[in-house]
Amino acid sequence: MNYEKSLANVIFDLNTSEQFYGYFLAELNKSFSNDFPTACVAKFPNSANVELIIGKKFWEEVDDDEIRKSIVTHELLHVLFNHFFFNSFLTDKTLLNLAADCSINQMINSKLWKVPEPILPSLFPELNLNLMEGTEYYYNKFKEAKDKKEQSGNKGEDSKGEGEKPGNGKGTSGCGNFDTFIDSNYEDWHKSWDEITKNMSEGEKELLKKQIASSVREAVKETEKSRGTLPAHLKNLIEDTIQIKKPVVSWKDLFKQFVGSCMSSDPFRTRKRPNFRFDDAPANRTKQKIRLACCIDESGSVGQDELNQFYNEIHHMYKNGVKIDILHWDTEVHAVTQYKGEKVSIRHCAGGTQASSAIDYVNTHRKDYDLSVVLTDGYIEHEPSPSLLPLLWVISSNGSESFSHKSKKLKING
Repeated sequence: MNYEKSLANVIFDLNTSEQFYGYFLAELNKSFSNDFPTACVAKFPNSANVELIIGKKFWEEVDDDEIRKSIVTHELLHVLFNHFFFNSFLTDKTLLNLAADCSINQMINSKLWKVPEPILPSLFPELNLNLMEGTEYYYNKFKEAKDKKEQSGNKGEDSKGEGEKPGNGKGTSGCGNFDTFIDSNYEDWHKSWDEITKNMSEGEKELLKKQIASSVREAVKETEKSRGTLPAHLKNLIEDTIQIKKPVVSWKDLFKQFVGSCMSSDPFRTRKRPNFRFDDAPANRTKQKIRLACCIDESGSVGQDELNQFYNEIHHMYKNGVKIDILHWDTEVHAVTQYKGEKVSIRHCAGGTQASSAIDYVNTHRKDYDLSVVLTDGYIEHEPSPSLLPLLWVISSNGSESFSHKSKKLKING
């Protein structure tokens, strides 16, 4: 059997029916194994990345592309929700297995589920579970049910699990299917998750999340390019993953203050205005644009979350029709890049902190800009250099405002 070709067929089918999953699967590392009994997400060899591993015998026995699509979509959802990190704080593996699957299985097209019966809230009717909740919700509900079962067992009550005989004294949660899972010491079918995060530093975990987020961004880009639709239940997750949230500043209102006093022009052509030299030719007009120097603090004290906050604000500045140069600085300006709408934060340095280096750079090149915005955590020298251009400080949500400067300060979420 040509396993890679059959998987390629599944990816192709997903690209026509569930484009986002198809593109995301194409971005993920994939392999087949003789040793693995089913399918799982595991650690990619010699890296801090993940891959989808599929058992060859399992893939042959399924022999139905519709079911194969549901299996790989199930595993993709585990990756999207970073479930392999949950075992650090949801420590009961049986309950985590149930909760994670109960949450994501609701997001898979029900027509794909044929065999075996998937784990869904409807499998545990006595527990009165809400639909479309997160993994932690179901974990807590299952924890309550397990505690109830243990308390019942202390009183000698019988389990309602399948195959249990009267007088077993194992206690009951009130739900026969749940009792069955607990009584059988159900195998940890996500045991490869431990391998992914074992001995992984916080930096490596952040790198893994960033790599997954990058794959999500590419899948979103390709889905939108093909005019496909994103799964409704994933829209909020995807927006969080690519860091697009409401801006802290009304940049549109702020930029209006500079209209007429510090503007540059972009020429463009239009037929709405007559051309007095040539009757049939379009006329030339100019479009006003603010020229902005965005100075991002990338010193060692600024974490990835803060960088994400900064780039979120920059993206909203860009959407308001502004020409943006990004100055990447710590004790000096290491790079100057033009921002063109990217939804990802890129670090160029991580040393000490000297905000004056960015302000001095803008002062030196002030003919190129109309105003500047300095995005920082505020842990900088007490009195940064004065600015020769209008300047606004944007401080991260956990940052400090204790430094002294004449320009206005705005705090994210403040």
